[in-house]
Amino acid sequence: SQADVFEHTQSHGYTVISADELFSQGLRETGQRLKKDLSGKSVYLCFDMDFFDPSCAPGVCSPTWGGATAREGFEFLRSLSGIDFVAADVNTVSPPHDVGGMTALLAAHVTFEILTLLCNAPTIKSKIT
Repeated sequence: SQADVFEHTQSHGYTVISADELFSQGLRETGQRLKKDLSGKSVYLCFDMDFFDPSCAPGVCSPTWGGATAREGFEFLRSLSGIDFVAADVNTVSPPHDVGGMTALLAAHVTFEILTLLCNAPTIKSKIT
């Protein structure tokens, strides 16, 4: 069950934010909380395209209704600016399930947003300025 997965993950020291919690607290507010909690830490961002609603990203491994819109996803990513991201990946695009390349195109835009986050990360920014 989802509760078991969350409990197992938390037992290993990870913070879990459910979709219900994310959307009820607000995307920007959650981003601000993460910035505070992760301040001074090097962070690896693993972005799962299953985060999006299938109406925006149909070509994923586990499409689930009720996910974020593209606009919400970009808003959330942008709210993370200033976190010390040192690496990132974008995953779970499934080309055989993609409709007209929608998910692949959205993943490319997500990758651009993440590259922007990396360029603004304190550790990387100090090396390029």
